[in-house]
Formats: sequence, structure tokens, C-alpha cells
Amino acid sequence: MPKMQSEKARDIKYNGELAKQKLANKLKCPSSKDIYLYKEVYPEISEHIQAEGKLMLRVGKNWQFHLGDLPEIGSKSYFSNSIKKKMIRDKVLECGTFDKNWDTQVEELRSPLFWEKYFSKGNKVFCFSNDNYEYFFFNINDIVDFITKNTRWRLLETGRIKGDLMLEDGSKKTIFTIEFRNESHKKCFVFGAHGGGKGIQLFLILLRNIKHYHCQL
Repeated sequence: MPKMQSEKARDIKYNGELAKQKLANKLKCPSSKDIYLYKEVYPEISEHIQAEGKLMLRVGKNWQFHLGDLPEIGSKSYFSNSIKKKMIRDKVLECGTFDKNWDTQVEELRSPLFWEKYFSKGNKVFCFSNDNYEYFFFNINDIVDFITKNTRWRLLETGRIKGDLMLEDGSKKTIFTIEFRNESHKKCFVFGAHGGGKGIQLFLILLRNIKHYHCQL
């Protein structure tokens, strides 16, 4: 990884850890490693979103949900061994194929269990914080329900999988990506709302469509 990219990654990680520590202190949690929203501490937040318990905090413009194996979608080794360079629309691109058929993959991507495993990860509350330290709290089950019911999935020629969220005005916006990182030191799937500020775009969609609690703690 080039030095500039490495430094940027460190800055992002540092800012994320700083945001976690600030929120943990405000919610009276002993550690930023495990942040909890307790009804006894902030009953107005918990009652409004109908959730309490372990909390996931997101900051920044791009959100990675999972890095590693995705056996429900396909075998990592199979995809890696299938990679070939192809000419697509005047560009030479690395393309791979899955060992699972598309219908099976779509069924998994529409399943709340898939999102609970790779997105929720045992968290009950989702929180987004911006640069002004405003906090937006959501019931994470409401997010999973909204995503699974309103996302349409596409398989690209390269083997990437894209998820388009269908919006209230009838339009759609590409938000989610599953792709394979074919790097010498890291051969795995990456799943998230990343690239081009997709994380913040997802947050704005959730803000318009899901009950939440907004405050400055």
C-alpha cells in the first residue's frame, strides 16, 4: 500500500477510535470496545427507537461491513482461482465467477439472517455521528428490515455484486458492493457501502425512511 494511502487509513482508524471513546464516555460505558445504550442511562433514546443494548457506531463517508469469507455468496478459493483478465467496454479488468448460482445468492442477500450476521453482528442499536458530534440513533432491526425489503441486486460481468436501494420517489441509488480483493497479501471478499461516499448516502436514505433519535449529547 502506498505511503499516502497507509497514512490516510491510519487517520481514519484514529478518528473512528476517538469518536468511539467520546460516545462511550457520554453513554457511561467503561470501554469504547463495547458500547451500550442502556435504557436506565438514556431512556428517551431507547424508548423512542424501541431498542437498547450493544451499539454500532459509524462515522465517515464509506462503511465497510465485512472483510473475509462470505460462504453464503461463494467460495473464496473458487473465485480466486477463476480470476481472468477480460476486455470489457475498452478496459482490461480482472473478472471472476462464483460457485453458487445467482438465484441462491439473491435469496441469501434478501435474508435478514445474512444481514444480522455480516452487518448487525449482535448489535441492537445503530448510531451515526458527524463532524459536529451530532448523534443519530436507530433500531438496527429497522435498518435490516428496510434494506432487505428495498434492495435490488445485480451481478456484474466482473463478478462484483451491486445493491441498488429503491427510493421513495421511484428512483434507485447504488449503495452496496460485494467484491473480491485479489491482492498478494489479502485475498478475500469485502462487503459494504464503500467508494464514492456510499456510507453517507446510505445514512441520508435511512434518515428519511426510518424512525430515529437525533441529539447532541
